[in-house]
Amino acid sequence: GMPERGCYRVVAGGYGKIAVSAGERTGLLAAVDQLVKIARLEEDGRNRAMLALATAANVTLRRESHLYISGHIRTSKLRVNYSAEMVALLRATEPDARRSALYGLQFIVAPEAIEIMIALTRDHDVNVVRAASVAIAQYDTPATVDALIALTKHENRLVRMRGIVDLQYSRGPKALETFVGLLDDPDPEIRRLACRGFVGSSRREEHRELKARLEQFILADPDQGVRAEAARLAGGTHDPTFVEPLVEALRNATPGGRMEKACLESLNLIQSQGGKEGKRKVEAHIMLYVRSLWRGTGGTAPVDLMYDAKRITDVRWAAQRHPDPEVRRRAARCLGFLMER
Repeated sequence: GMPERGCYRVVAGGYGKIAVSAGERTGLLAAVDQLVKIARLEEDGRNRAMLALATAANVTLRRESHLYISGHIRTSKLRVNYSAEMVALLRATEPDARRSALYGLQFIVAPEAIEIMIALTRDHDVNVVRAASVAIAQYDTPATVDALIALTKHENRLVRMRGIVDLQYSRGPKALETFVGLLDDPDPEIRRLACRGFVGSSRREEHRELKARLEQFILADPDQGVRAEAARLAGGTHDPTFVEPLVEALRNATPGGRMEKACLESLNLIQSQGGKEGKRKVEAHIMLYVRSLWRGTGGTAPVDLMYDAKRITDVRWAAQRHPDPEVRRRAARCLGFLMER
């Protein structure tokens, strides 16, 4: 029997732990006994047994089943074998069971489940709605895109954010139109996510507003997180036309802050991936790079731009005085190269 006091942990198959206290013995001991037996089974048998418990009368068994489905079956190599069981579970009365089934289906192609998964984006439980958003994102059909667009207008902020993230997988024009409409949202986190989706969709569609809107975000958005995200996204385009706004933002950035780091990383990308024009434009601002490095932002790649005899004073300064030892090491390497020329 259990002692009157204490909390014990039973590991079931290495995938979860159940806290068992003496005051909660009713049902728990039976659940623990069943879980220990299941843990001894081979994977397929264990998976099927845990799926069967998703609607069990015992609350502990149900909870552990839901955790197992979303935490293990979801990524199991055998997951396609349980598609029918998880589709059936989408109709369960308990929200946690529906949510775990949606996560379990995330990496399974189950077109027969699309209709019910779309219906679950209107579920009364917001956690089920968010899981449904994740589940339908892989399909990119007119119906799933419409459902995701509806979620971007949901009354719950976390659901809106989830819908925007999942809509980024769509390749259609409706997604781009939605992102454009969200760029002026009063919520900075919504703007940041919409900016990411807008850039991804615009690069596919060659949207004419991309450069102007992204530059506006880099220089003028009132939220630092949005500005930094826009700066990071500009670097991902490898487009040399973003050098000027990035340099301007770098001049005004807080030393060592998110914006400075994002600008430096993006300028590095454009210098290395933006062709001759990108390299020329970035290297024209090498001293701004050096000053940023002296402030100790931790960026090191710009030091490699200084393989130029005209920069030897700057390189020597970085090699001797920069607070980051990695920057000093790389600057010293540049200095040695320049001294040998």
